[in-house]
Amino acid sequence: MTFAKRWLGLGLILAFAVYAPACGDDDDDNDDASGDDDEGGDDDNDENAYQMCDETSTALEGSDAVSTLVGVSADDVLEATGGGFVVTATWSDDTSLLTQSPLGGETQLTVTIEYEGGVIREVESVPNEDGGGGPEIAMDCRHRLEIDVTLGVETADGAFAESWPATLVQSLASDGAGLDAPSVAADFDPGALAGDFEIVAVEGPAPDAVTAMFQSTAADPIAGDVQIFVEQSSGGGDDGTVSQSSHIALAWGDPI
Repeated sequence: MTFAKRWLGLGLILAFAVYAPACGDDDDDNDDASGDDDEGGDDDNDENAYQMCDETSTALEGSDAVSTLVGVSADDVLEATGGGFVVTATWSDDTSLLTQSPLGGETQLTVTIEYEGGVIREVESVPNEDGGGGPEIAMDCRHRLEIDVTLGVETADGAFAESWPATLVQSLASDGAGLDAPSVAADFDPGALAGDFEIVAVEGPAPDAVTAMFQSTAADPIAGDVQIFVEQSSGGGDDGTVSQSSHIALAWGDPI
């Protein structure tokens, strides 16, 4: 099984839908434009130029409130997930970036998704004309509904026995017709786990930071992974470089 760079489509959706910072609203833009250059107004505009989507987030009142952008409520999305899933997952045996334990083999993965009164947001997402991507880069800006949930992740071998705050996302389909399968994502610290999963060694320079993310569809077709991100520095001064590499530690389902 190949663990490198799989199911890019869902990764892009999650990157923009959950983790990418939204641009400021019109009032903020006006404030920046009226500021003095030496107060950083131009810097703010330059930063916004690299954001591919202009986004406006609005909190919804109650899990039964229907999003006017997506056409469903949080209750609808939660029902579609069935409260989670059970699937066979495969541990990576790739040691090119890091060595993990468990190393290789299969395990049963049980995922639970619970709503406990968290914030519900509908997000209007439109292409940023100043995004700097150029016409050759397709901007995947989709309206979506985001729900703050509690994610339970447990493997039968005891490597994961976790509970994390997470975001459940229901976005429009890429063709604008209908909805994608809901997805769920959570950041976590791989060095602070209740289970036995361990990063035994990292290749190259001592890492500056090691972080991790769980991401998966939350309804059929089920596919996802746990990724480890390693940030490393080399050299110093003007010749110094900083790089971030990723390693898929656990994967399940067919690539999307």
